[in-house]
Amino acid sequence: MQIRSRQMSSKLASREQAILWFALAGFALLSATNASAASVATPFWRCDPDALFASGFETAVPENPSLGSGGAVPAFDAVTINTVAGALTYHIAVQPSYQFSRAAPLIIALHGASGAGNQALAAAAARDTWALVDSKDAVIIAPEASGAMGGWVVNTDQSKLVAAISDVSARYNIDRYRIYGWGFSAGAHVMHRFALLNLPTTFAAYGVSAGALQASAGITAPSLATRKVPLHIDQGDVDPIVPLSVVQQDVVRFQNAGWVLAPNSTPANLFFEVFPGTHEYDSIRLTRVWANLCRFSEVPQ
Repeated sequence: MQIRSRQMSSKLASREQAILWFALAGFALLSATNASAASVATPFWRCDPDALFASGFETAVPENPSLGSGGAVPAFDAVTINTVAGALTYHIAVQPSYQFSRAAPLIIALHGASGAGNQALAAAAARDTWALVDSKDAVIIAPEASGAMGGWVVNTDQSKLVAAISDVSARYNIDRYRIYGWGFSAGAHVMHRFALLNLPTTFAAYGVSAGALQASAGITAPSLATRKVPLHIDQGDVDPIVPLSVVQQDVVRFQNAGWVLAPNSTPANLFFEVFPGTHEYDSIRLTRVWANLCRFSEVPQ
């Protein structure tokens, strides 16, 4: 795994930001449970906001800017907030290219089971690796899991995840139509559940590395999902923990539920790549994941 380290800085939210956070948290919960949405593919220039077409030579695509401000730029921090489910620490990366005047995509990275007391290291590693991906002005956050052994507790961590999205949206100008999820191992298992069932209008697209539906609180039927969220599945061919054969079965389940596998058809919303390796991820693999997720926007219906 490639890790980049930087000098860490911290910035406390103002009282006004705290008030806004509570308002946003309520809005996020309502939108996650009451609204309907669909993911749509947008032009390739959406993956490169500095491209020529971003200046208006192509049809505009909808945005939903949070208009947050006051967060440090650049930032490579650990932020602790209070939520209704208890304290949460999330690790954030904001690149120097970020501009408050332009709504940025948000990438949420869920680490794998870390063992007792190692959540901070696992979350920081996920953030650090994503920070190596050429995601332009995307804001990256990696929350720490709340389980005693460094694993995810669905109800508790769902509430904390919603609060983290609200908090970072108050600090930075986030495009709420372009929120992306990714998880590794245990984080991938629970990301399936969040994206497909628990938070059905939150993610424009999501990715999993070394994750399986069967391990995600018994989800074996993607047909239960209220919408077909675009998905990139990344899997090592000799993974001893999550066998390739199990993940291949998941791909079939998604296809049977109506997802369209690339490159067989266009437009596709299911991407499956097998690499020579074990139970692992790195910035090269995440670059490929991002290339398939970044084009999608989640818009209301």
